[in-house]
Amino acid sequence: MDEGRGSLLVRHGKGDKRREAGMDRFGFEQLDAWRVHRTELPPGPLFCVIDGATRGRRWAATAARAELRQLAVDAGVPAAVGAPPASSCARRRARP
Repeated sequence: MDEGRGSLLVRHGKGDKRREAGMDRFGFEQLDAWRVHRTELPPGPLFCVIDGATRGRRWAATAARAELRQLAVDAGVPAAVGAPPASSCARRRARP
């Protein structure tokens, strides 16, 4: 994490590739609050399970996405907000 540059290094991203991602000041503030709490959990990955038998272990990406989707529904966020745009191939198939 490099707050000065506003970037994060993703070590194992999609396809297990490294990449650099941008993040704003608000994001770093939220991450700092989590990092303080994370020190109270067992050693392990930064983003992990926080409760239950697997506490402290890696939080699976599919589980994280499902949880975030449910939080968005609970907060009343419309489904279309943040949805990725359809691929050009999908748009061609959708045409009458």
